[in-house]
Amino acid sequence: MTATAGGGEGVALARSIARSSRPAGSESERRGRAECADYLVSRGFRVVEHTFEYSPLVGKWATPVAGGCISMCALWAAFAVVSQQDGRAQLLTALPMLLALALALASKHAISSGPLRTGVNLVGERGVPGIWLVAHLDTKGQPVPLLTRAVGVVLVAAGWLVTLGGWIVHEFDRAGAIETLLVGLLVAAVGGLPLAASVVLDRGTGALDNASGIACIFEAIDQLDPDFSVGVVVTTAEELALAGARAWVAGRPPGIALNCDGVDDEGAVLCVVGRDRTGRLRRAISRAEGATGTRVQVRRSLPGVLFDSVALADAGWDTMTVTRGTLRSLARVHTPDDTLVAWQGTGVAGVAAFLAATAGAIVAEQHEAQHGDHPARREE
Repeated sequence: MTATAGGGEGVALARSIARSSRPAGSESERRGRAECADYLVSRGFRVVEHTFEYSPLVGKWATPVAGGCISMCALWAAFAVVSQQDGRAQLLTALPMLLALALALASKHAISSGPLRTGVNLVGERGVPGIWLVAHLDTKGQPVPLLTRAVGVVLVAAGWLVTLGGWIVHEFDRAGAIETLLVGLLVAAVGGLPLAASVVLDRGTGALDNASGIACIFEAIDQLDPDFSVGVVVTTAEELALAGARAWVAGRPPGIALNCDGVDDEGAVLCVVGRDRTGRLRRAISRAEGATGTRVQVRRSLPGVLFDSVALADAGWDTMTVTRGTLRSLARVHTPDDTLVAWQGTGVAGVAAFLAATAGAIVAEQHEAQHGDHPARREE
């Protein structure tokens, strides 16, 4: 495999696997996984396939069902408020919206129920890994882009806050409460529509989401010393409630994982921190910025956007996701426009260097701690 004009061999691999969509369990995903395995073996990794069983129903239908319930319940409650003019009593009719949201949040626990299918993660180890690099291989499409779905989540949350405000206002101003309740419920109903439309289809070839992430972790490997101990997980079914990451991490002791998901050719570099118990990830980010000259924005998880790092953080791992892009990038994800026509891979090299430097900084801190020179002590 040779480098391309857009980057190194990792980009060449990404362009190869992004020639077609890769729904979880498909033949095209299997071919992409085989290419990834060959790449890792050529770098001295021991490679195995981790198979597991999961239910795709939650990943496919939890969000659309929750969105539909939210919209219908909000409209029902709004109609009840108008017809009976009882803001406090009719607010209770909107409680099914909360139930729908609770079901969506609890969906991560249901990936092992219902009709099951077999998933395959690719796992590579070099040495005894203390750090794992993670990226997902599978793709999905949906009628609305990721940006629109995220806006829907924000609208639902805002609508509920306004509705709660109407309940409070009811104590002082009955007429004002009715108007506030109606505004809040209608905003929530509108926000639920893009969620209801987020059914899983087979659209686009996933160049940005997430052949780009695979390119970054593989080129990061190429920038690490060949004796550097590191693990790699190429997950499947990330687009189906993070099933692959949840299955792989089950029963494993907490560790450190750097996930990469969606690296476009331009835009800000974001580090979305899922869990950082001791602050070591943030310290490593700062040291990597200094070493590479890359400036990153550190954030908490974004509304309505799920990464494999969420599943790892739920299992107690210190983990973050590195991503890069603009609002136009989010508008392209999960649509037919997410192809090699729109993605060249020119942003991979910088992010790969940052990932490698972050991994190196974590190991350096561990070494310093063993020799009594921990960065946290120096800061004191």
